[in-house]
Amino acid sequence: MDHSCLYYMDKNNQIFIRIHVQPKANTNLIVGIAQSFLKIKLKTPPIKGQANAELIKLLSSVLQIGAHKISLKGEKSRYKTAIFSHLELRESQKILEFLETLQTQSHL
Repeated sequence: MDHSCLYYMDKNNQIFIRIHVQPKANTNLIVGIAQSFLKIKLKTPPIKGQANAELIKLLSSVLQIGAHKISLKGEKSRYKTAIFSHLELRESQKILEFLETLQTQSHL
């Protein structure tokens, strides 16, 4: 994965999104894009995988994609990669449209 890109889609139609998580925030919120990362605030502390579970739950809810299709790389770091696998075409399109909208908003 190119470390200057926010996301990448591989030949198996998996989507990889670079994420910077801020745990112990006041609310669960997708803040936007900062330095080629999707910045996300989570209320949950980073204890025993709680923040990772909350991150998957938030992504699943916002993108309306089953949590079982989302995995994380970098589980013990604030900088993670969310990996979306086994996606239907409409799910891939929804994720890519969401990311494009955020990128457009970050350039305003």
